Amino acid sequence: PISAITTPLQTLDLIAGGLIKIDCTNNNVQELPRSIGTCAYLQILILKDNRISTFPQSTKNMVTLTHLDISGNHFDAVPDMLTYTPRIKFLDMSRNVIKSLYRKLDTFTAGGFAGALSGMRR
Repeated sequence: PISAITTPLQTLDLIAGGLIKIDCTNNNVQELPRSIGTCAYLQILILKDNRISTFPQSTKNMVTLTHLDISGNHFDAVPDMLTYTPRIKFLDMSRNVIKSLYRKLDTFTAGGFAGALSGMRR
């Protein structure tokens, strides 16, 4: 099996179909391509230690995502894409500049972001 494929993020749409994991740790990424949403089977997205502050609208199509690590980026709010990720089981948003979680929590689906937080409330 192939353990890693190196490709520029701009060409992601050419190989995205069957990807289940993307790890872009510490790559100075500032934004994701719109084609990230075409990763229909993506389960694990690791973007830690980059310079990302927003997600493209296409990420709302990433309904198979179970693991999201956006630690060490430039997010100042909980990403809206979490509204559309009902299978999230692991979420790391540490080392960002998130100003508030309070108002966003009510808008997320029960199985998605709120489900990931339920383990933290215990």
